[in-house]
Amino acid sequence: MAKPLNEMLDNIKNVLDKISVKEINSRTNTPDNETKTAQEDLEKSYRAEIIKDIKQNREEREKYARWTFRLVIGWIIVIFILIFFKGFSLSGFDLSDTVIVALIGGTTANIISVLVIIMNFLFPARKK
Repeated sequence: MAKPLNEMLDNIKNVLDKISVKEINSRTNTPDNETKTAQEDLEKSYRAEIIKDIKQNREEREKYARWTFRLVIGWIIVIFILIFFKGFSLSGFDLSDTVIVALIGGTTANIISVLVIIMNFLFPARKK
């Protein structure tokens, strides 16, 4: 069984010996005109897709930034109304001071954290 393997290895060695280094080096590595045109078309398509992606990201960022701003404003308005009703005891509205402090503190923490998380996602730090 070792003999056929040795013969096969010798045949491969003989074929490789026949191929000269000059033959390998004489082949050109420059693409033909059709290949160059295809490469240029691919590069243009790639750049166009990158630009399209950047535009879409900008549009989405603007949309979510407006949504986040509205959310924060709405949240602040609700807290203002609660404080207003508590301060003037309108419509029999009465919450204990502890509940009001917890409500204001909790919503403030939520507003800040939501704002920070969303803004960090929408506007990540640029890589240098």
